[in-house]
Amino acid sequence: MNAQRLTALALIVAVLMAGCSSIGSLTGGGDQSPTPTAEPVETTTTEPVETTEPVETTEPTQVVKTAPGASTPSQPETWTKPEPPRDPENKLGDRINGAEFINKENGSDGNGYTDFDVQVNANTSMENVDPTPDVDGEPYFTVEINDKLVTRQDAYFRENGTFTLNVHPDALDQFDAGTLSVRVTLYDVDHEFDDRYDEWTGTIEYSG
Repeated sequence: MNAQRLTALALIVAVLMAGCSSIGSLTGGGDQSPTPTAEPVETTTTEPVETTEPVETTEPTQVVKTAPGASTPSQPETWTKPEPPRDPENKLGDRINGAEFINKENGSDGNGYTDFDVQVNANTSMENVDPTPDVDGEPYFTVEINDKLVTRQDAYFRENGTFTLNVHPDALDQFDAGTLSVRVTLYDVDHEFDDRYDEWTGTIEYSG
């Protein structure tokens, strides 16, 4: 009987030990719980908005073409007789719109003028007027008094230009007092013959 009880007790102890071992294996490793993995956060980037500065617009600039050698004239201290036109040929047309006497100085006796200039309004645009090759013209004006050349002056290219033609006081000394016949002519320089494009005539009283 004692042997049977010991055997039974040993079995009970063995069963209990086996149960404790199973419980330990189930709860072993401590109370740590797995750390949840964070879901990846989706990020979006915003492209920068390109801004443009307002473009300032300007009015087109009119380009005025200048004939070779043309410049703003100045009154020289002394007068020399100008170079005459070279064997002029007529290409007359409506180029000179009008002219008038300006910068007039009255004579001491009140009759006539001792000095004056001529202001002329004309079309001096001469693009591609020379035939071979197509070359721009070189316009110039002359002023003749009583058929004597007193002024030669280069001109700018203008379709409707106003030009002041200087008459030097020394050039007037060769004339007697009285009525002077004044002729303004528009020319173009050419290789052999200068071309005469238009002319204007007027009269003025000269006091001498």
